[in-house]
Amino acid sequence: MTADGLVTLSIDVTNTGRMAGKEVVQLYLGQDKTSKDRPTKELKDFQKIHLQPNETKTVTFRIDKSHLRQYSEKEHDWTVATGNYTAYISASVADCRHKMKFKVN
Repeated sequence: MTADGLVTLSIDVTNTGRMAGKEVVQLYLGQDKTSKDRPTKELKDFQKIHLQPNETKTVTFRIDKSHLRQYSEKEHDWTVATGNYTAYISASVADCRHKMKFKVN
């Protein structure tokens, strides 16, 4: 994460087909060493884009600490765990197209 607490991810998406179409680009986040109470990947954002044949568009996601919050029963408040995280850019939860690691201090 940057000093202002942001991570920015961008990915180019290209329609390689012969027909116009739509694609849903999904952002999943996961903590590398997570507790048993937290899933390994969580859907945090998505963008639906329309592409003409052979058209490429850049999709950008901005991640801040609010995307990483988890409710703590112990603290009775929302917390952000420090540690290593992975951001996954995907077509679906099972179809990861790009991933990036980042650290939260």
